[in-house]
Amino acid sequence: MPVAQPSTEIHALCHEHHIQMKLNQIFVGTDGVRTQVLAYACPETDCFVHYSSSHGYFIFSQNESQIETDSLMPRVRCEKDGMPLYLAEVLPERKGFRLWTCPKCSMNHAVNVR
Repeated sequence: MPVAQPSTEIHALCHEHHIQMKLNQIFVGTDGVRTQVLAYACPETDCFVHYSSSHGYFIFSQNESQIETDSLMPRVRCEKDGMPLYLAEVLPERKGFRLWTCPKCSMNHAVNVR
């Protein structure tokens, strides 16, 4: 079954490792039905962090093919359209700086974490 490619590729960073994620196809199981989904995945070994514009950041359990969300996942949303933002930039010289970007309207939201 073909999967539609996003109209513009984003450059999402893993919120744990701050490295660029790669676009992958994953198979998600819900009620015994497996669906093919495009999501960005952290390339770090043993990291299960993923991002998609529909789910935001999530953990993908490859053994169970389930999307898991928890309170530790970032839940930053666009003020304009409500889409889950992705981490676009961190600055090593400013450890608390995070630049979040909307995949739909490209609006930026800068946050300083302490």
